[in-house]
Amino acid sequence: MIVLDYLGNTLRRFSSSAIEWQVTEVDQIPQNRIKRNEREAPVMTLKSLYVGNLPYHATEEDVRSLFADYSPAGVRVIPDKGFGFVEVAEDAADDAIAALNGVDFQGRSLTVNEARPRPERTGEGGHHHRR
Repeated sequence: MIVLDYLGNTLRRFSSSAIEWQVTEVDQIPQNRIKRNEREAPVMTLKSLYVGNLPYHATEEDVRSLFADYSPAGVRVIPDKGFGFVEVAEDAADDAIAALNGVDFQGRSLTVNEARPRPERTGEGGHHHRR
């Protein structure tokens, strides 16, 4: 995922305080203050981390505080399922995994690893059709 993304005449910025994109017109920035090579998009790549064995009552703020040393760009806790996802800068992901995997968090031993992509859905809804 991209934190800053240059698209045409707009600069989109991902806000970590709320999961939303903020769009700024590039024309609002004086062109003489932007060098030619700076007009290209500054890009920071994020990695999504899976956080498992969360207490069912854990909130996004609880998890954000746990990952505070790694500047999480996004946190999503799946309600009543005991897991969630945290997006951190790619260069901080391995450190976060090493530091937090197996850590006791509110009485539970966490599983923290790189999130795997979701398998593609076939649209069959889990029903098998007989032929």
